[in-house]
Amino acid sequence: MRSKENIHQLIKKYLFEKKEEKKSLSSNIRPWNMQPWDMMKSSVQDELHRINPHTNHYHSKLRTVFLLSMKDVDLLNSVSFVLIRDGSFSLMNFFRLHPVPGTIKTTFIINRDLAYFVPKEWKKQVAIYSTHLNFHSNEVCNNPDEIILTGVMDKFQASERYLEEILNEIKAKYGKKLEHMSIKCLSCYNPNYKDHDGYFFKYVAKLVKILGTKIEYINWKDIEDRNFKRTVFLDLNESKVLYSGSFIVHGLLSRGALPFRYDGNSKTNQDTPDKVTIVSESVYHKYRITDSFPEDYHSIRNEIESKIAVFNKLKFTKESNTAKKTDVHFNSIHSNLKSFASDLGLFVAQNKTL
Repeated sequence: MRSKENIHQLIKKYLFEKKEEKKSLSSNIRPWNMQPWDMMKSSVQDELHRINPHTNHYHSKLRTVFLLSMKDVDLLNSVSFVLIRDGSFSLMNFFRLHPVPGTIKTTFIINRDLAYFVPKEWKKQVAIYSTHLNFHSNEVCNNPDEIILTGVMDKFQASERYLEEILNEIKAKYGKKLEHMSIKCLSCYNPNYKDHDGYFFKYVAKLVKILGTKIEYINWKDIEDRNFKRTVFLDLNESKVLYSGSFIVHGLLSRGALPFRYDGNSKTNQDTPDKVTIVSESVYHKYRITDSFPEDYHSIRNEIESKIAVFNKLKFTKESNTAKKTDVHFNSIHSNLKSFASDLGLFVAQNKTL
């Protein structure tokens, strides 16, 4: 097992080597971790496709990975560290299948909001990152030319309660200014997804009811060549259930867009400089990587482990556990696991300290 204290040296060494190799930003080489599409299990294909384009590969100075896409976890040992893009759902499934690092020696860099989903047995092999802006304009935030809403039309990603709350927050902040703003919606919906409770229609109805009918529905190709220096965006990603690292969000940040909610400054720990690494992802944003877990990690993690024990007892029989790595089993449990991950995300939000 590699020591967590070495993550900063590992990153600096990697960035130096990458710079020396002079890799092209326009490289079309498949990400080192991604299996050819036809080699993935059908259930994994469906899951990644359903939240596409958030799952698309993007250029990063760090190695990024969806653990969900990895056919063979032994591949992880070919690199010293990876930045995890999974949401709590697939992260929980990974740790369920790998409750201890075992032969996996790679250090994981995980979004701060998902730190509580990391088992204690993995804690020494995990670093935490948060996203920060290099520039933040209150003037643009208060008077943007446009607002872009993005996300996935999925009840586990954005509950009806959350959706209504955040859209009303936008309406309250901008009021009549909304009449003069361009409002774009880049939320993804897969027509093959079995929407049993009509969430898609509820989603659209709330958008229209709260923000009006002038919303323009777009896809990334409509705007990918633009800059967003007077744009505010909102990723409708309540608890990071389906993803924590989004191609769309990375693209918007890299071109100057500002998040509607930004509390980056409140999430900085009092770490010493040798325990923090700053990685600039673009002119506009950067990652702050630290060894330190949130101070309330252990108390909240204890509660989560109790809830997981009850969930496992109710949902996993001896028969299902023997088949837990099969495609059929993944399909049979993923809805329950998503719902559970969503509930845990709300529990964390209500109990964590900033």
